[in-house]
Amino acid sequence: MIPVSTRQSIFLHGINIDKPILEFADLAVDPTAEINAGSPVRVDPTSGLVVAVTTNVKIAGLSKSNKNVYVDETFGSFGAYGSGKLAFVVKGICTVRHNYFINSAGAIVTVKTFDDTQTYAPMAPLYVDGNGLITNDNTFANSILGYVLVKPTTANVALQFVLDC
Repeated sequence: MIPVSTRQSIFLHGINIDKPILEFADLAVDPTAEINAGSPVRVDPTSGLVVAVTTNVKIAGLSKSNKNVYVDETFGSFGAYGSGKLAFVVKGICTVRHNYFINSAGAIVTVKTFDDTQTYAPMAPLYVDGNGLITNDNTFANSILGYVLVKPTTANVALQFVLDC
């Protein structure tokens, strides 16, 4: 169940870091980037800033925070973060689910972290598609992310996997 609130930017995070092995917490994020918790990120080779993945490229990791139109944990519009940096996990066991936000009109907005139209199987490889969604579509083989541990079901719409960027 999604909590209802009168606050403008309430959200549910799209990632649990079950067993982190390696994570980075001090790379500057592109101030114009739209990144959601649990979304794949990369480091832009020109600017050196963390950005969302939108092409078939090498992945740096999964974002632990939100930096989007609903809540910005990196530049301080929500809470006391404000460092301009984004933490992301590079290796470990992660569980991702979709992000839920309440916009300024009070409507619930779902932002997907994985392609829920695909059928996943344990130990199947995972990639990142051109929209930044985690998928098992091997068309995006340059963007290998890891391997499925627990597939999503209608009762538990979450994807658990071994992250190995």
